Amino acid sequence: MVAFKLAINNLKRFSRENNAVWFFLFLPVVILTVVILYFNFDGGRITVMVADQTNTRLTHRYIDYLKENKQLSVQLVTVVEDQQQIDPQRKAYTEEYIHQLIKELRVNTFIKIPADFEEKFLGLEEIQLTAFALQDSQAQQTISRINDNYFTNLKALYLGSGQDLEQFYLLLEEFEQRDLKVRSQYTGQSKKPYSISFGLGILIYFILLASFKICKFAIEDKTSRVYYRIFTMPVRARDYILGYIISTFAIVLVQIGLSVLALVLLTKGSIPVVETVITLSIFSIGSIAISLLIIAVVNKESTIEIFTSGVVMFSSMLAGVFWPIDIMPDFMVRLARLFPQFWTLDLIQYLFYGGSIWDKKLNLVILIGMIGFFLVTAIYFSRINDDIRDLT
Repeated sequence: MVAFKLAINNLKRFSRENNAVWFFLFLPVVILTVVILYFNFDGGRITVMVADQTNTRLTHRYIDYLKENKQLSVQLVTVVEDQQQIDPQRKAYTEEYIHQLIKELRVNTFIKIPADFEEKFLGLEEIQLTAFALQDSQAQQTISRINDNYFTNLKALYLGSGQDLEQFYLLLEEFEQRDLKVRSQYTGQSKKPYSISFGLGILIYFILLASFKICKFAIEDKTSRVYYRIFTMPVRARDYILGYIISTFAIVLVQIGLSVLALVLLTKGSIPVVETVITLSIFSIGSIAISLLIIAVVNKESTIEIFTSGVVMFSSMLAGVFWPIDIMPDFMVRLARLFPQFWTLDLIQYLFYGGSIWDKKLNLVILIGMIGFFLVTAIYFSRINDDIRDLT
């Protein structure tokens, strides 16, 4: 009961701060809405270039399958050997030119169908279907998942037909007409990849800011010796800390709730709501754990400003909150793995490309491990107990 009273007091202090409610609760929703509306305006999708070097009935069906997937924008191209043969009108490019387009994020994936594709498929040999994309990009993961689903089904149908070619195509036609194809979850058309996850990345940034804002209240109380006045009453130190945790978590839950509600309305409900809320909630607990550590070690209000402008901004930039992680140098990507924002965003992007939160156990383990580390370290420095001297 005492902790809840202290939490309510913190929330009142938060509401009295100039523009705090607007900045921390509603601005993230506005930014998310603008991002979704802007990126979704012209209905672009993941851009896939396909070079069909065999031009057979089987490859035509595969290309039609890709075109039917609303998440993809498929362009048929011709691969030429000489740069002088490049002709955008005919969509003729060298492989080097296409790879450069991928590096510049003008194209997401390039699929090269070899000349012996049908022969090897019908002979049940290993198929060398090459898909080029940025390493570990979501486009690469999505195309890999689509291809795995398609060719697993295709092989099963071929074996089920007794390897009779005509019977195989009859089964394939019936299979496609019944819409039994397994497709990645589609969450809405996007002019560029990462549109939704970028918006939620901004939300992650604001969650950290909100935690640090309430953290500033605790530092103010600490430096102004409010602890002494409070604990002359029957209030334990752990109640005060618990009140801080409750008030912070209440604010970030409102942030998450408003943003996810806006996302549901903007995408017409085609998002993994529960798993998104779980992921953001786990990150929120992590941000509270970080702020507890700051409360334990910081004794000046001015230091909080340094953490807010320096640590939060720097770590968010490095973790890919403000731009795709794929465009960052390798050494920066390795550094990004040190921050919880990276693992949270990676999990969110996976969810919005049709994955399940339980497929990313490594992300969950790392996030929970980081939470545990920050909490244990905070407890070590603050030594929370009933003795007020341990808090000052």
